[in-house]
Amino acid sequence: MDTNDPTSSKNTNPHSGSSVNTPEPGLWLQYDFGDGPVVDGTKTVLLCELGP
Repeated sequence: MDTNDPTSSKNTNPHSGSSVNTPEPGLWLQYDFGDGPVVDGTKTVLLCELGP
């Protein structure tokens, strides 16, 4: 078995395909959200995005 061939290894994760799923530098985003303040009686949601 050729250990350098990604298609020759047994992949037990059906969602990952045959290659490693690593994002390119700068192509990822982390986010979080939560309850924000009430404005004029309407609930708001705060969204925070963190990128490279």
